[in-house]
Amino acid sequence: MSEYFKLDLSGWPKYYIEKNLKSEYRETYYSKGKDGLYYQNKSIITKTGSIIDQNKISKPFTETITSYWYDFKTTNVTPISFEEEVDNEKFKNATYHKVFWDNYNRPKPFLP
Repeated sequence: MSEYFKLDLSGWPKYYIEKNLKSEYRETYYSKGKDGLYYQNKSIITKTGSIIDQNKISKPFTETITSYWYDFKTTNVTPISFEEEVDNEKFKNATYHKVFWDNYNRPKPFLP
């Protein structure tokens, strides 16, 4: 997408009939707390795709959601090691796709 449009989605579904998601990724940031534990302090979710209006005209969109996390209260924390996290079942199927990452162009953020 070379151009960015600010879409008014408040008229949904009056003006738009379909939303197609092309990609979604999350960046998560952590900081070390006073207790020495690490806590999530920021999360950015970026979605890109297209939205189709009543005239079947497709318009690209980028949606970014930024969340800030603070004031955690913890009890009975179970420490884990890096090795335990890597051995977690959800990571066993993940593989690095060199061709994809070599050709990946990160979308530019929308600047109003």
